[in-house]
Amino acid sequence: MHTENTQAVLLLTCYFSKPRKDEVKPLSVAEYARFAEWLHGNRFLPSSLFSDFDDIFGKWKDPKKTVTGERVKALLDRGMAMGLALDKWQKAGIWLLTRSDSDYPARLKKRLGTMSPPVIFGVGNKNLLESGGLAVVGSRGIGEDDSQFTQTIGTQAAKEGINIVSGGARGVDETAMLAALNAEGTAIGILADSLLKAALAGKWRRHLQKDNLVLISTYYPEAGFNAGNAMGRNKYIYCLSDHALVVRSDKDKGGTWSGAKENLNKGWVPLLVKPSEVDGNSALLQMGGQPLEIPSSAKGTSGGWLADFINGVAASAESIGPVPDDNDLFSGLSVAEPQTEYVPEESVQEVTAPVIEDVQNIPESVNDPFFHLFTEKLRELLESKPNISLADLKPIMSDLNARQISDWLDRAESEKLVERKGRSRTYQLAG
Repeated sequence: MHTENTQAVLLLTCYFSKPRKDEVKPLSVAEYARFAEWLHGNRFLPSSLFSDFDDIFGKWKDPKKTVTGERVKALLDRGMAMGLALDKWQKAGIWLLTRSDSDYPARLKKRLGTMSPPVIFGVGNKNLLESGGLAVVGSRGIGEDDSQFTQTIGTQAAKEGINIVSGGARGVDETAMLAALNAEGTAIGILADSLLKAALAGKWRRHLQKDNLVLISTYYPEAGFNAGNAMGRNKYIYCLSDHALVVRSDKDKGGTWSGAKENLNKGWVPLLVKPSEVDGNSALLQMGGQPLEIPSSAKGTSGGWLADFINGVAASAESIGPVPDDNDLFSGLSVAEPQTEYVPEESVQEVTAPVIEDVQNIPESVNDPFFHLFTEKLRELLESKPNISLADLKPIMSDLNARQISDWLDRAESEKLVERKGRSRTYQLAG
């Protein structure tokens, strides 16, 4: 049974079903951080909203005027929807953590402070969230060379007891995770969508049952594909690891590039890069990434060459060290003396790839990365069926409006990524 404080945080920050256009939006991470700090400073708990609502909103004045009493009241009135959703998710084995829980990942609070996600949904062995390890990331579409490299890294990591951290997507992510898991290693998957579906998927289920895997998401377990969410979760992959490896990245587009660049800017973990002629890999090496090649003498052995290499690169890096308790990195779930380590929202730099909840209003400056994610999802769908129509895509990509889908389909056609069949809005892979 969840406490009243946990229930309040869930109601304030989570969806419980597919979002509707007329539905009030839960508070974003930044909005919750702002409101939660004020509650804490004024000796209120999130659960105080159930009994002291009028008192709180008689005093609270949001400087950005988005966290209003009307909005918060509408969010708190979703108790029945929350109860039904939690019951459904718990029956599928899904658990949740809030920032006040003792087993909430320390690395997230240490590296992101108040911008760490208020709620994490997960399935599998939650103890793995404190394992750190090697983040392995890269493009969805990879060739044989990148695939073999990734499999070797994943298998070697398992042999050396190094946990693999990745995003669970097709391509590099999935290859690295399954290679480690099939070699009796462990892995953390940070998903951008469909946690409930993944929890039931055959490729993950066996490893979940063996406690070798944990899958988590900061979005509600039935969330569909959302380009903004896919970009926004990248920072969690880096922040849950100790080192990161980019296998393949295209320069100036896609989540791999933006996530690696953000990590270099923020200095979360040392960045390793597979030497390659791919423009993104070359650029990341020039920006400070360290090359990682598999020694020919080490192939097929169980020696500790991988740990030796990554520890050597990180030898001078600052260790993560002890993590302050949750009163110091305020979660809004406990009353204590005003904390001294709170990171004001104004001092938190904008992330390279912001989470955009309303994808239909994507700024032009980040349009290409989102289009790239759209085409990756489209290619994935077309690999499992010969063709797909605009009508098919609307329910699958429900977070995009029909006009945005249509525009991106036209662009994909003009760039010869897909072919249109006749005059109908039905498409197949090009060539």
